[in-house]
Amino acid sequence: MKTLHLTIIALLFFAGVRAQEATKADSSVVSLKNYLSKNVHPPAVAMENHVQGTVVVSFKVEDSKTITEVHVIKSLSKECDAEVLRVFKGYHQAMSLSAAEYTAGISFVIQNGKSGRKIMTINQSPYQNFLFDINIISNFPN
Repeated sequence: MKTLHLTIIALLFFAGVRAQEATKADSSVVSLKNYLSKNVHPPAVAMENHVQGTVVVSFKVEDSKTITEVHVIKSLSKECDAEVLRVFKGYHQAMSLSAAEYTAGISFVIQNGKSGRKIMTINQSPYQNFLFDINIISNFPN
């Protein structure tokens, strides 16, 4: 009976540790999303040409927990691609994720003053380890 109790206590401890790790990973993903949302800006030429859509990037998280090897795997335009890469490569906070390759989508959405907020979603199934998608909303005058 004593062995059963120790086993249960050990399982609960490891479950708590796993939950803590998941929470750290979630918070580092939220931090990255917030950083991208604040720092990715639609390029002027994309706004002028009403370019809307999604840039999907892949990136690696190394054992050092930093983001490396950021690549566009679904292009929107050279200007939008360059903006996403610029901002992604400027992120230098440690990620609480397992060392692996991940993908994320950044959608550029233009709305006019009369319409409500538009949200774009991405079909995540073709992408490996898809973490999130965010919408960069910009207003276009009527």
